[in-house]
Amino acid sequence: MARPREFDHDTVLDRAMLLFWAKGYHATSLSDLCDTMQLNRSSLYAVFGDKRTLFLMVIDRYGEREAASVFEALSRSVRFGKAVSHFFAELVDQIVGGRGRMGCLIGNTAVEVAAHDRAVAASVRRNLDRVEAAFRHALTQAKVRAEIEQHIDIGAVARFLVASTQGLRLIGKTTSDREVLEDIVEQIVRALEYDD
Repeated sequence: MARPREFDHDTVLDRAMLLFWAKGYHATSLSDLCDTMQLNRSSLYAVFGDKRTLFLMVIDRYGEREAASVFEALSRSVRFGKAVSHFFAELVDQIVGGRGRMGCLIGNTAVEVAAHDRAVAASVRRNLDRVEAAFRHALTQAKVRAEIEQHIDIGAVARFLVASTQGLRLIGKTTSDREVLEDIVEQIVRALEYDD
């Protein structure tokens, strides 16, 4: 009879996610993972596979959460322009407060690993697409409510918002100067063609 798992799958996966996010893929050793996840090597391999397989799981988990976060932030009962402003203001608060100084795990992975690993590159792309889809949904709803002009190319604006989010998070890894970050957000918001 197989022994039941003595750990919570989601909890240990979240621990791995935070470790990869903080240290990066290459600097994270199996020993680091075992210590952080509080698993021995055989349990880690049996449940999550090797380090790369675990990393791919972590990227997908992170991407799902990021897309859900965008979806939730832009589903608030305020006009689209205000919701976008609030979304970026919250990113600035996270960076200035310290929680956002690690950047975005997807963006970090794109730089560190994706150029050398096709499966990781595909996972990065898939998860950026999830975030883009969340922006697309919000833009589509805003167009239905006549909060943005009908001629706006929703796909192009969604991609712009993904790029803007990634860019702000990258800058946030190098500075927590609120004034600098808010200047960037002001330009992002100004560039949007919504009618408020």
